[in-house]
Amino acid sequence: MKKVDAQNLHEISKSDLYPHAIARPPTTQQDNPGNYTILIVDDEQPIRELIGLYFRTLGYNVLLTDNGPKAVEFVRHYSVDLVFLDILLPRMDGLAVCTAIREHSEIPVIMLTALNSLDYAARAFQLGADGYITKPFKLSTLKMRAQTLLHNNRLLL
Repeated sequence: MKKVDAQNLHEISKSDLYPHAIARPPTTQQDNPGNYTILIVDDEQPIRELIGLYFRTLGYNVLLTDNGPKAVEFVRHYSVDLVFLDILLPRMDGLAVCTAIREHSEIPVIMLTALNSLDYAARAFQLGADGYITKPFKLSTLKMRAQTLLHNNRLLL
């Protein structure tokens, strides 16, 4: 790809600016983070609040909860577009929450867990999870997965 500078700016074609334009068109107004609500479910307050603050600064609407029953209630009563869901939750674990969400919704669910186990990952995917990220994680990884799933989900509608 050519380096862009003031002298060759007039020579730049659309294919130079968007080398993957055929695979994925440039961001549209519908990809605006403010159009999406992310639910973060984690019983560890610092993790929940850190992820929430990060996505708020990116412009997303954010809902937070520390338990499974409340998460299911949020999904049923609010327009939630994506869920980050811990597995080890009190009262109702994340796998049960994922199952309950799948009973009435196809919104993307990404499991966030300290359980670095292929068995748990396989079970999560069997129950309908769209992703499985182990702790510790990079916030940029959450952002990338969220953007991909939100964009792909919008294209399927």
